Amino acid sequence: MFLRSSALCSWAPGVNKMSRMIPLIALVLSLAASVCVAQRPQSDEEKEANRVKIGMSREQQSQIEAMWAETDRQMKEVFSRSNDLRKQLDDLYDSYDFDRNVAGRLRHEIVALHRKRGLIFAENQEKLRRILSRDQFERMTALVKAQREQQRKLWEQRRKEFESRPRDSGHGKPPF
Repeated sequence: MFLRSSALCSWAPGVNKMSRMIPLIALVLSLAASVCVAQRPQSDEEKEANRVKIGMSREQQSQIEAMWAETDRQMKEVFSRSNDLRKQLDDLYDSYDFDRNVAGRLRHEIVALHRKRGLIFAENQEKLRRILSRDQFERMTALVKAQREQQRKLWEQRRKEFESRPRDSGHGKPPF
């Protein structure tokens, strides 16, 4: 059985790295309403503690929250459209004699949307630097790195626990 390219993209290492970083940064900044899978939202106390650690004013915090809310909206639109286009392309490839012109246009639009994601991320980086001072930005970056390391260790621990659990005699193979 062959996997479609869109199925590979959803789990391949390095793919969508930028899209995984945006929610992580938002979580660490404790400024976004949504967070990554398997992470709980931060309490108001945790948000306030991180705001104080970074040295941000409440006004800066609200500006960054608004920025992330707009980013979430834009990214949802981009991801939704990208998914629709990938499905169209996959459906087109189901035919041996597919229309290569249509496939080319779909691929072109998918690449344009990928570029748009990069531009959204780049714009956020510029906005962050306009909102935060250099010192605040450096404290935020240190906080992000610490949170990322903590998440990596947690993931590694869970992976080891998963790998050490007893397996059935079928070694994970289907029963047929």
